[in-house]
Amino acid sequence: MIVRLLLQVELSIFSIKTDNLIEFVKILYKSIGDLCLMNVYICMFVSRLEETKKVHIDMVYENGLEEIERVYIGLEEIDRIYGWNDCFSFNCHPTGDCSTPILKKSNILIGAFVSIKIVQSLDRAKLSKLEVMADRECNTKAQAAGNNVAIIFGVTGLVGKELSKRLISKSKWKVYGVARNPEIKPIKSSSYHFISCDLLDPVDTKQKLSVLQDVTHMFWITWASQHPLDSPESCEQNKTMMCNALSAILPIAKGLKHFSLQTGMSNYVPVNGKTILFDEEWPRGNGSHNFYYVLEDLLHETLAGKVAWSVHRPGLLIGASHRTFYNFIGTLCVYGATCKHLNLPFVFGGTRECWEESYIDGSDARLVAEQQIWAATTDEITSTDGQAFNAINGSSFTWKQIWPTLGEKFGVTAPENMFLEDFRLTTAMREKEKVWEEIVMTENLHQTKMKDLANWQFLDLLFRCPGKLLGSRAKVDQLGFTMKYNTLDSILYWIDFMRDEKLIP
Repeated sequence: MIVRLLLQVELSIFSIKTDNLIEFVKILYKSIGDLCLMNVYICMFVSRLEETKKVHIDMVYENGLEEIERVYIGLEEIDRIYGWNDCFSFNCHPTGDCSTPILKKSNILIGAFVSIKIVQSLDRAKLSKLEVMADRECNTKAQAAGNNVAIIFGVTGLVGKELSKRLISKSKWKVYGVARNPEIKPIKSSSYHFISCDLLDPVDTKQKLSVLQDVTHMFWITWASQHPLDSPESCEQNKTMMCNALSAILPIAKGLKHFSLQTGMSNYVPVNGKTILFDEEWPRGNGSHNFYYVLEDLLHETLAGKVAWSVHRPGLLIGASHRTFYNFIGTLCVYGATCKHLNLPFVFGGTRECWEESYIDGSDARLVAEQQIWAATTDEITSTDGQAFNAINGSSFTWKQIWPTLGEKFGVTAPENMFLEDFRLTTAMREKEKVWEEIVMTENLHQTKMKDLANWQFLDLLFRCPGKLLGSRAKVDQLGFTMKYNTLDSILYWIDFMRDEKLIP
């Protein structure tokens, strides 16, 4: 059974702040589709804003009547996220055979109605053609205006979130954000469009991305974590994801200018017992399975001589997210909050070398995001042969130097002997999930589970690095990228950010 949903939206010409009606309609139907996890097709929209002040959208949902409740919830969610209650509102009146209880609600707001009709057949070719026409017209207008359109893969991660915010804040940028699941607090901007997509599924990827003809800049900040990073399976899986995305977008995004790939300092192979500042030309390790190499090689094969591209290699990423596997700040904050809640000593568990010596560079998410924008938009440095850049703060640090300050920040006591070589967070934090639930409830935080923010195994490994991964900033400094951060200041900033977001106490 197919459900056709006719949405008539009453629009105030004084409230709508865009003169691009088709773009407005696209935001609406794509948001409903993403939030409700359904396929949505525009079947019909007529009239111009200044003439009738109404838009008629005929949408089709394939999932049957049982999904109408989710459609209704989706409409309410759009109103909440985009703050469009000043522009239009929803009033639901079921017709025909629809008897879903939630649709009996009325007087939610004033000015629009949703009526449900059952249809038995559908001209899919016509719908697809109309959808493509809508995208094409909107894309043509954007390109004519000289706008930049970014698509960010991994938009809910540490750098992806920061990159999207920075691009949206700039003039003439539109952003598509791609991830499996949305953030707890979605970005509120008419210039931002979230797309839920499984990049490992070629059908889903093509369906979701093959209409994005207006993309001018691609930012790849995602990776598959199901397999060990140094395994052949990881290489194959990450290559598949990027291949699916490139296959969907390259044939239709004729205005593509730049592809930005984020990897990391694990691109380099540490030399035991030696301190080396790795530059971007350092040779690859022999005989190792590193998906960073696989993705760079794929860009060489696909884009060389056609589209400019760059590779960015951060060290320890410092930012805020609850959708990140290697979440340093999240893990550190949950550890500090748990120590305070249970009155436990705030100790460092790792090797003495990692405690006393500089073993890794910090990379503030703000810096990494800004560097990628700089590389993607500075004509003097772009190259279709590809450019690699280390993306690091620029100041070295040791855990011994900064640990007491971190303890003060969390309001916990760092014991006189802060270093305990045998202490492991994986063991100490085992079965502490209920403690975190208590903290979330007591402090009135956003509902998260401990595993959403903390990866204890990651911190145990970080504090026991077998070799030093320190990079050189010489290349970006010489080319004019001057942004730098003190790593302790970065950590303190993002702790405050997590507190402001009500993710930690």
